[in-house]
Amino acid sequence: MRNKIENELSRLESNGIIKKVDYSDWATPIVPVLKKDGSVRICGDYKATLNKQIELNRYPIPNIEEISLNLAGGDKFTELDFSHAYTQLELHPDSKVYTTINTHKGLYQYERLCFGISSSPGIFQAVMDSIFKDIPNVCVYFDNVYITGKNDTEHLKTLDKVLKIVGEKGLKINKDKCQFMLTEISFLGYILSKQGIRPQPEKTKTIKEAPKPENTQQLRAFLGLTIL
Repeated sequence: MRNKIENELSRLESNGIIKKVDYSDWATPIVPVLKKDGSVRICGDYKATLNKQIELNRYPIPNIEEISLNLAGGDKFTELDFSHAYTQLELHPDSKVYTTINTHKGLYQYERLCFGISSSPGIFQAVMDSIFKDIPNVCVYFDNVYITGKNDTEHLKTLDKVLKIVGEKGLKINKDKCQFMLTEISFLGYILSKQGIRPQPEKTKTIKEAPKPENTQQLRAFLGLTIL
């Protein structure tokens, strides 16, 4: 993965997400994660360094019930995907030094919020919620924004408001992952439509096809499967 890591470091540096530094009191090893498209996501192994020293941001993350409630009554659904999620947010100058990563190409310091820091999810969710909180029929879940409306006219007006805010705030969207005006969308293991929510078929297939338990050991195994 060496070449892929170097390509990703070059991309991050050219986009102003990281910058090379000669020395640092902090240096976190990296964990490269292979993505579906063959590229890599570079994460710092901050659990061994920074995460031990900072207070965890406990901002509440919406669950499936809250998301479905916010989108209830919708006829169609749109999903917008923020490109490279956390890196949309710039770090305060005093915080940047602590994010330094150690790679085979040397030390790099993050200029923007990054993966691996325990408080990143809460910080990102809080900022996104504050940006879109005043728009009805909109729900944010990390790097995804879900939009609906009682009819096409209401839906498109809401979508227009969201896109205008995206432009004003300088946020970046991955258009290849966006979906517009769908009758149903999938997230968190569920399918949401105007009829409500239901589990994704692939999530229940194993349970439905499991053999009937014939003894205590098999029953315990089946119960363990349903709990998971």
